[in-house]
Amino acid sequence: AFFDALALNVPYLIPTERFLCEMQHRPGFWFQTEFDQDLLKHAEWYRDEHQGFMTYFDNWDDLVSKAQITDWPELRKKIAAFAQKHHDRTIAMWKAVLTAE
Repeated sequence: AFFDALALNVPYLIPTERFLCEMQHRPGFWFQTEFDQDLLKHAEWYRDEHQGFMTYFDNWDDLVSKAQITDWPELRKKIAAFAQKHHDRTIAMWKAVLTAE
């Protein structure tokens, strides 16, 4: 779903790792309550190569602020550029696998 959304240039508003870990201790948390925080850096939302087009918020007020001040058309351009590179790289890798002898 992550890469499908990127292919459609859909921006993500994501809680920071710190805020996500804080929220996990609140009643009614929407995500699994027991997760290895060290593994978050491997999730698509927190990978270094995705930092340039993800919008992170550190609390609910920050979410409202980021939603208001983010230049959404510019962010969509960044997402589109990344999605195109990802597509091209993926197609090239599949071609190499499928044409290997």
